[in-house]
Amino acid sequence: MTTWAFRTLIVPSDYQQFASTLASTLGGLSGQDMFTTGLSASGQEPATNYVSTGYIGAGLAEILPLDTYTTEIDPQTDQPVVIHTHKDGDPVKVAELAVEAGLEVTVEQVTALFNASDITEQEPFTAFARLGLQLIQQPLSS
Repeated sequence: MTTWAFRTLIVPSDYQQFASTLASTLGGLSGQDMFTTGLSASGQEPATNYVSTGYIGAGLAEILPLDTYTTEIDPQTDQPVVIHTHKDGDPVKVAELAVEAGLEVTVEQVTALFNASDITEQEPFTAFARLGLQLIQQPLSS
């Protein structure tokens, strides 16, 4: 039985294809059609980033990096403070799994992807606001 983990994954547009290929190769059904939604600061083309959000297999989630943001009240100021923590992913394991699946991938490529990505458990619009990004607005056709 597969267990699931919620993630919002945001990658720069330069990494869209690579991230999508890795996700579909390593993520099974939950990795299909990821990183198709464009983002930018203005909400207009061109997309500077791409997002995928939802449930992925817990095994995949475990080897990806993860940033968490929790809010606590500072006892001295009584004001909310955001606490950021980071868990490193396992680029060696990701590269090994990708190579086993027939992709030509290096640890350096996966490490660069991890370093450029924003991977959290946040709801997508919370992550967008934190990063100053908006969904690309498609023009209405008449």
